[in-house]
Amino acid sequence: EEIVLPGETLSDIMEDHGLSPAEIDRLVRDVRPVFNLAKIVAGRTMKIGIDGEGRLQSIDYPLGQDEYLLVIRTEGGYQAERKAYAFETRVAYVDGMITDHLYGAIEARGEEGGLAVELDQIFGWDIDFYAGIRTGDTFRLIVEKKFLDGRFRKYGNILAAEFWNDGRRIEAYRFDSETSGGTKVGYYHPDGRSLRKEFRKSPLESYRITSRFTSRRFHPIRKVYRAHYGVDYAAPVGTPVLATADGTVTQAGRNGAAGLMITLRHPNGYETMYLHLNSILVKAGQRVEMNQRIGKVGSSGESTGPHLDYRIKQNGQFVNPLKLKLPPVNPVTENRREAFGLQINEQIATLRRIAVPTGEDAYYAGAKKEDPPVHASSTVH
Repeated sequence: EEIVLPGETLSDIMEDHGLSPAEIDRLVRDVRPVFNLAKIVAGRTMKIGIDGEGRLQSIDYPLGQDEYLLVIRTEGGYQAERKAYAFETRVAYVDGMITDHLYGAIEARGEEGGLAVELDQIFGWDIDFYAGIRTGDTFRLIVEKKFLDGRFRKYGNILAAEFWNDGRRIEAYRFDSETSGGTKVGYYHPDGRSLRKEFRKSPLESYRITSRFTSRRFHPIRKVYRAHYGVDYAAPVGTPVLATADGTVTQAGRNGAAGLMITLRHPNGYETMYLHLNSILVKAGQRVEMNQRIGKVGSSGESTGPHLDYRIKQNGQFVNPLKLKLPPVNPVTENRREAFGLQINEQIATLRRIAVPTGEDAYYAGAKKEDPPVHASSTVH
């Protein structure tokens, strides 16, 4: 096993194992249709097989979390292929209570911060994880963990989750449902409603609201009272701006006092606007998807500091983004209701048995005391 060092090349590694320049050249040439060995990455571990006569027999090199490059010596040279890791999947139960933020609560249970990102993607339409969570909010979930050679490598799917936010419980169950475009995996409430809404709550992943939607606000530059039809999110220059819904770019460029600005058109008469950008990553006429990066926060136009002015129109009229009530997208179809009910009943029962932190500040009030708890962050096959 060789850990690739910074600045180290394949030639450096192979020469240390006795390969001649001609043999290294043949190796690189034979493997190039599958992977360019000149692009090995520092920090990754390369497994090298050398026989008793000093000849290279194999190379095992990780290409990412999901696959690796396998090179085998043949009579005529070297044969290479990309292979998927044979992960062992285990189901884990995780719970926690918010004392500061979601990342801290996840890490306090011995888990990795990436799990917080997954929860944000599931519950992000109903919970604002940057401005809307409260001390004492609790969560519990069932998640797949992927192991390789007995060591944890990454998270798989979250199968079920429950989040108590400011006294309200929101549940999410993963299920394959049918849509007009075919079968699609999603997360659903117990009654079959999708958690996914037409719009995400915020165009930024991290922010601080500095100005809200109002019919009368003192303009910091013009020094007059006027309507402010958007929500201002303070964030550092360069912070990625995300499309809040699927749509089409109708405007992408400079627009007077708004500075660099993007306008997206969405179904059902909606438009979203993103003002005072530092840079634009899309162009007019382009189709974009929810959560796609479309620009970066800036301070262009009439602006006193880095922020994003985010606005929504419905049928030509400005509406308050923070109070907009949108229906969920496709629910579980009638012909899949029975299968959905059978699948989630067991998961609901399991969630109810997972113990969560309690305390005078905890909002959780669901599990019965007589239910045998499953210890937090435990893992079973």
